[in-house]
Amino acid sequence: MKAEFKMQAVHSRSYSASYPSLEGKVVFITGGGSGIGAALVQRFSWQGAKVAFVDIEKSLSEALVTSLSEHVYPPVFIECDVRDIPALQMAIEHVGRDLGDVSVLVNNAANDTRHKIEDVTVEYWDNRMAINQRPMFFAAQAVIPQMKRLGGGSIINFGSVSTRIGSNFPAYMTAKAGAHGLTKGLARDLGPFNIRVNTLLPGWVMTERQRREHLTPEGDARIDALQAIPTRIQPDDIAAMALFLAADDSALCTSQEFIVDGGWI
Repeated sequence: MKAEFKMQAVHSRSYSASYPSLEGKVVFITGGGSGIGAALVQRFSWQGAKVAFVDIEKSLSEALVTSLSEHVYPPVFIECDVRDIPALQMAIEHVGRDLGDVSVLVNNAANDTRHKIEDVTVEYWDNRMAINQRPMFFAAQAVIPQMKRLGGGSIINFGSVSTRIGSNFPAYMTAKAGAHGLTKGLARDLGPFNIRVNTLLPGWVMTERQRREHLTPEGDARIDALQAIPTRIQPDDIAAMALFLAADDSALCTSQEFIVDGGWI
Protein backbone atom coordinates (compact mmCIF):
# COMPACT_ATOMS: atom_id res chain seq x y z
CA MET A 1 0.00 0.00 0.00
CA LYS A 2 2.71 2.46 1.00
CA ALA A 3 4.65 1.63 -2.15
CA GLU A 4 1.69 2.42 -4.38
CA PHE A 5 1.03 5.82 -2.84
CA LYS A 6 4.74 6.67 -3.01
CA MET A 7 4.93 5.72 -6.67
CA GLN A 8 1.95 7.88 -7.53
CA ALA A 9 3.51 10.86 -5.76
CA VAL A 10 6.84 10.45 -7.53
CA HIS A 11 5.32 10.28 -10.99
CA SER A 12 2.55 12.88 -10.55
CA ARG A 13 2.75 15.96 -12.74
CA SER A 14 2.68 19.41 -11.22
CA TYR A 15 -1.07 19.92 -11.41
CA SER A 16 -2.21 23.17 -9.84
CA ALA A 17 -5.81 23.65 -11.01
CA SER A 18 -8.28 24.50 -8.28
CA TYR A 19 -12.01 24.15 -8.84
CA PRO A 20 -13.97 26.21 -6.30
CA SER A 21 -17.23 24.69 -7.56
CA LEU A 22 -16.17 21.30 -6.18
CA GLU A 23 -15.70 22.51 -2.63
CA GLY A 24 -18.26 20.92 -0.34
CA LYS A 25 -19.86 18.88 -3.12
CA VAL A 26 -20.61 15.22 -2.50
CA VAL A 27 -18.69 12.93 -4.86
CA PHE A 28 -19.37 9.19 -5.11
CA ILE A 29 -16.64 7.02 -6.66
CA THR A 30 -16.82 3.32 -7.45
CA GLY A 31 -13.62 1.28 -7.13
CA GLY A 32 -11.84 4.00 -5.17
CA GLY A 33 -9.46 1.91 -3.10
CA SER A 34 -6.44 1.66 -5.38
CA GLY A 35 -4.99 2.63 -8.75
CA ILE A 36 -6.92 5.26 -10.68
CA GLY A 37 -9.67 5.11 -8.06
CA ALA A 38 -7.31 6.06 -5.26
CA ALA A 39 -6.03 9.01 -7.30
CA LEU A 40 -9.63 10.12 -7.83
CA VAL A 41 -10.35 9.94 -4.10
CA GLN A 42 -7.17 11.88 -3.31
CA ARG A 43 -7.66 14.60 -5.88
CA PHE A 44 -11.34 15.23 -5.12
CA SER A 45 -10.53 15.32 -1.40
CA TRP A 46 -7.78 17.87 -2.04
CA GLN A 47 -10.38 20.03 -3.79
CA GLY A 48 -12.44 20.13 -0.59
CA ALA A 49 -15.16 17.78 -1.83
CA LYS A 50 -17.01 15.34 0.41
CA VAL A 51 -15.86 12.06 -1.09
CA ALA A 52 -17.45 8.67 -0.55
CA PHE A 53 -16.23 5.56 -2.32
CA VAL A 54 -16.92 1.85 -2.54
CA ASP A 55 -14.45 -0.96 -3.08
CA ILE A 56 -14.00 -4.65 -2.25
CA GLU A 57 -10.42 -4.13 -1.00
CA LYS A 58 -10.96 -3.25 2.65
CA SER A 59 -7.34 -2.90 3.83
CA LEU A 60 -6.24 -0.73 0.90
CA SER A 61 -9.30 1.46 1.20
CA GLU A 62 -8.93 1.96 4.94
CA ALA A 63 -5.27 2.88 4.48
CA LEU A 64 -6.28 5.45 1.86
CA VAL A 65 -8.83 6.97 4.23
CA THR A 66 -6.21 7.17 6.98
CA SER A 67 -3.78 8.94 4.65
CA LEU A 68 -6.42 11.63 4.02
CA SER A 69 -7.80 11.83 7.55
CA GLU A 70 -6.56 15.37 8.20
CA HIS A 71 -8.63 16.89 5.41
CA VAL A 72 -11.63 19.06 6.22
CA TYR A 73 -13.81 16.30 4.79
CA PRO A 74 -12.03 12.95 5.20
CA PRO A 75 -13.26 10.46 2.59
CA VAL A 76 -15.83 7.86 3.58
CA PHE A 77 -15.24 4.23 2.60
CA ILE A 78 -18.07 1.74 2.23
CA GLU A 79 -17.10 -1.87 1.60
CA CYS A 80 -19.16 -3.05 -1.36
CA ASP A 81 -18.91 -5.44 -4.30
CA VAL A 82 -20.34 -3.49 -7.25
CA ARG A 83 -21.77 -6.72 -8.64
CA ASP A 84 -24.27 -6.54 -5.77
CA ILE A 85 -26.56 -3.87 -7.21
CA PRO A 86 -28.89 -3.55 -4.17
CA ALA A 87 -25.83 -3.03 -1.94
CA LEU A 88 -24.37 -0.47 -4.35
CA GLN A 89 -27.60 1.49 -4.54
CA MET A 90 -28.03 1.29 -0.77
CA ALA A 91 -24.52 2.74 -0.35
CA ILE A 92 -25.49 5.67 -2.57
CA GLU A 93 -28.68 6.17 -0.59
CA HIS A 94 -26.75 6.17 2.70
CA VAL A 95 -24.22 8.68 1.36
CA GLY A 96 -27.01 10.98 0.23
CA ARG A 97 -28.58 10.80 3.66
CA ASP A 98 -25.37 11.18 5.67
CA LEU A 99 -23.29 13.59 3.56
CA GLY A 100 -25.91 15.26 1.38
CA ASP A 101 -27.21 14.61 -2.11
CA VAL A 102 -24.58 13.30 -4.52
CA SER A 103 -23.48 15.93 -7.04
CA VAL A 104 -20.81 13.90 -8.86
CA LEU A 105 -20.80 10.19 -9.74
CA VAL A 106 -17.57 8.66 -11.02
CA ASN A 107 -18.20 5.19 -12.45
CA ASN A 108 -14.61 3.97 -12.24
CA ALA A 109 -14.81 0.38 -10.93
CA ALA A 110 -13.53 -2.20 -13.42
CA ASN A 111 -11.43 -5.31 -13.87
CA ASP A 112 -9.35 -5.77 -17.03
CA THR A 113 -8.03 -9.28 -16.44
CA ARG A 114 -6.73 -10.66 -19.74
CA HIS A 115 -8.51 -13.66 -21.24
CA LYS A 116 -8.50 -15.81 -24.36
CA ILE A 117 -11.54 -16.16 -26.59
CA GLU A 118 -11.59 -19.94 -26.28
CA ASP A 119 -11.51 -19.79 -22.48
CA VAL A 120 -14.57 -17.55 -22.05
CA THR A 121 -17.64 -19.27 -20.61
CA VAL A 122 -21.12 -17.85 -20.24
CA GLU A 123 -20.50 -17.48 -16.51
CA TYR A 124 -17.23 -15.62 -17.06
CA TRP A 125 -18.82 -13.31 -19.65
CA ASP A 126 -21.70 -12.46 -17.35
CA ASN A 127 -19.26 -11.80 -14.51
CA ARG A 128 -17.27 -9.34 -16.68
CA MET A 129 -20.47 -7.47 -17.50
CA ALA A 130 -21.47 -7.52 -13.83
CA ILE A 131 -18.21 -5.79 -12.88
CA ASN A 132 -17.43 -3.56 -15.85
CA GLN A 133 -20.79 -2.49 -17.25
CA ARG A 134 -23.90 -3.12 -15.17
CA PRO A 135 -22.92 -1.04 -12.08
CA MET A 136 -22.55 2.10 -14.18
CA PHE A 137 -26.22 2.19 -15.10
CA PHE A 138 -27.57 1.26 -11.69
CA ALA A 139 -25.30 3.70 -9.86
CA ALA A 140 -26.53 6.42 -12.21
CA GLN A 141 -30.12 5.35 -11.61
CA ALA A 142 -29.59 5.72 -7.87
CA VAL A 143 -27.99 9.19 -7.98
CA ILE A 144 -30.35 10.78 -10.49
CA PRO A 145 -33.08 11.66 -7.93
CA GLN A 146 -30.43 13.25 -5.70
CA MET A 147 -28.99 15.27 -8.58
CA LYS A 148 -32.44 16.42 -9.60
CA ARG A 149 -33.00 17.77 -6.08
CA LEU A 150 -29.71 19.65 -6.36
CA GLY A 151 -30.65 21.14 -9.70
CA GLY A 152 -27.85 19.39 -11.59
CA GLY A 153 -24.87 17.10 -11.43
CA SER A 154 -22.15 15.28 -13.36
CA ILE A 155 -21.89 11.58 -14.18
CA ILE A 156 -18.55 10.34 -15.47
CA ASN A 157 -18.52 6.86 -17.04
CA PHE A 158 -15.13 5.24 -17.53
CA GLY A 159 -14.49 3.67 -20.92
CA SER A 160 -11.13 2.54 -22.31
CA VAL A 161 -9.00 3.24 -25.38
CA SER A 162 -8.67 -0.54 -25.72
CA THR A 163 -12.03 -0.38 -27.50
CA ARG A 164 -10.36 1.70 -30.22
CA ILE A 165 -7.03 -0.06 -30.63
CA GLY A 166 -7.88 -3.70 -29.89
CA SER A 167 -6.53 -5.78 -27.01
CA ASN A 168 -6.60 -9.34 -25.70
CA PHE A 169 -9.60 -9.09 -23.39
CA PRO A 170 -12.75 -9.10 -25.55
CA ALA A 171 -15.28 -9.32 -22.71
CA TYR A 172 -13.73 -6.30 -20.98
CA MET A 173 -13.63 -4.38 -24.26
CA THR A 174 -17.28 -5.16 -24.96
CA ALA A 175 -18.28 -3.83 -21.55
CA LYS A 176 -16.18 -0.70 -21.95
CA ALA A 177 -17.48 -0.05 -25.46
CA GLY A 178 -20.92 0.07 -23.87
CA ALA A 179 -19.89 2.90 -21.55
CA HIS A 180 -20.31 5.56 -24.20
CA GLY A 181 -23.59 4.03 -25.33
CA LEU A 182 -24.77 4.46 -21.77
CA THR A 183 -23.49 8.03 -21.75
CA LYS A 184 -25.43 8.82 -24.91
CA GLY A 185 -28.48 7.02 -23.57
CA LEU A 186 -28.54 9.10 -20.38
CA ALA A 187 -27.31 12.51 -21.51
CA ARG A 188 -30.30 13.49 -23.65
CA ASP A 189 -32.93 12.60 -21.05
CA LEU A 190 -31.01 14.17 -18.17
CA GLY A 191 -29.96 17.36 -19.92
CA PRO A 192 -33.17 19.24 -19.02
CA PHE A 193 -32.29 18.65 -15.36
CA ASN A 194 -28.78 20.09 -15.84
CA ILE A 195 -27.26 16.65 -15.28
CA ARG A 196 -24.24 16.14 -17.53
CA VAL A 197 -23.02 12.70 -18.59
CA ASN A 198 -19.64 12.09 -20.21
CA THR A 199 -17.25 9.22 -20.94
CA LEU A 200 -13.60 9.32 -19.86
CA LEU A 201 -11.31 6.99 -21.80
CA PRO A 202 -7.93 6.35 -20.16
CA GLY A 203 -4.98 4.99 -22.09
CA TRP A 204 -2.54 2.53 -20.55
CA VAL A 205 -2.24 3.89 -17.03
CA MET A 206 0.75 2.87 -14.94
CA THR A 207 -0.99 1.73 -11.78
CA GLU A 208 0.81 -0.59 -9.41
CA ARG A 209 -1.26 -3.51 -10.73
CA GLN A 210 -0.48 -2.75 -14.37
CA ARG A 211 3.24 -2.54 -13.65
CA ARG A 212 3.18 -5.74 -11.62
CA GLU A 213 0.98 -7.93 -13.82
CA HIS A 214 1.01 -6.61 -17.37
CA LEU A 215 3.91 -4.29 -18.19
CA THR A 216 6.64 -6.21 -20.00
CA PRO A 217 9.75 -4.83 -21.75
CA GLU A 218 7.89 -5.38 -25.03
CA GLY A 219 4.87 -3.45 -23.73
CA ASP A 220 7.10 -0.65 -22.54
CA ALA A 221 8.68 -0.39 -25.99
CA ARG A 222 5.21 -0.40 -27.57
CA ILE A 223 4.25 2.67 -25.54
CA ASP A 224 7.33 4.51 -26.82
CA ALA A 225 6.49 3.53 -30.38
CA LEU A 226 2.75 4.26 -30.41
CA GLN A 227 2.05 7.11 -27.99
CA ALA A 228 2.57 10.54 -29.49
CA ILE A 229 3.85 11.65 -26.10
CA PRO A 230 6.04 8.77 -24.88
CA THR A 231 5.58 9.67 -21.22
CA ARG A 232 3.95 7.02 -19.03
CA ILE A 233 0.35 7.88 -18.11
CA GLN A 234 -0.22 8.10 -14.35
CA PRO A 235 -3.45 7.84 -12.32
CA ASP A 236 -3.24 11.57 -11.59
CA ASP A 237 -3.43 12.30 -15.33
CA ILE A 238 -6.82 10.63 -15.41
CA ALA A 239 -7.97 12.27 -12.19
CA ALA A 240 -7.13 15.69 -13.63
CA MET A 241 -9.64 15.17 -16.45
CA ALA A 242 -12.24 13.81 -14.03
CA LEU A 243 -11.95 16.95 -11.90
CA PHE A 244 -12.62 19.14 -14.93
CA LEU A 245 -15.63 17.07 -15.98
CA ALA A 246 -17.03 17.22 -12.44
CA ALA A 247 -16.53 20.96 -11.99
CA ASP A 248 -18.73 23.78 -13.24
CA ASP A 249 -15.91 24.67 -15.68
CA SER A 250 -17.28 21.94 -17.96
CA ALA A 251 -20.88 23.15 -17.61
CA LEU A 252 -21.71 22.68 -21.30
CA CYS A 253 -19.82 19.43 -21.84
CA THR A 254 -22.16 16.47 -22.04
CA SER A 255 -22.69 13.34 -24.15
CA GLN A 256 -18.98 13.41 -25.13
CA GLU A 257 -15.87 11.23 -24.96
CA PHE A 258 -12.70 12.63 -23.38
CA ILE A 259 -9.55 10.64 -24.13
CA VAL A 260 -6.41 10.75 -21.98
CA ASP A 261 -3.99 8.38 -23.68
CA GLY A 262 -0.89 10.38 -24.60
CA GLY A 263 -1.94 10.37 -28.26
CA TRP A 264 -2.11 6.61 -28.82
CA ILE A 265 -5.23 6.75 -31.01
